[in-house]
Amino acid sequence: MDKISYALGLSMGQNLMGSGVEKLNYQDLAAGIEDVLTHQQPKISYQEAQQVLNTFFQELEQKIAGAAKEAGEKFLAENAKRRRQSDGIRSAVRDPRAVARSKTESNRHRARTLRGYTD
Repeated sequence: MDKISYALGLSMGQNLMGSGVEKLNYQDLAAGIEDVLTHQQPKISYQEAQQVLNTFFQELEQKIAGAAKEAGEKFLAENAKRRRQSDGIRSAVRDPRAVARSKTESNRHRARTLRGYTD
């Protein structure tokens, strides 16, 4: 194994994943790299390659922005269900019975800890 080639491949793979690229045709990727490094005539022009990349990354950005918008809208909808306190902080509306159980369980745990028991 040629470690420098493999290390460069790992680095490029990490960069591609970080850019949002998930699926590629590895043979075409390798052919593009080989054509550049061996000074061969590329299968497409550099101008066309730039247009393909621009279109791809614009679509990827739109996809990511759509997902972020959807997540934000979901958060706002959930947040609207929360009760606003007098200081402006929102808190979840809880079942009073659940709060009472929670306090009881907390007190039991505290008592067991003080007696030296561990859970």
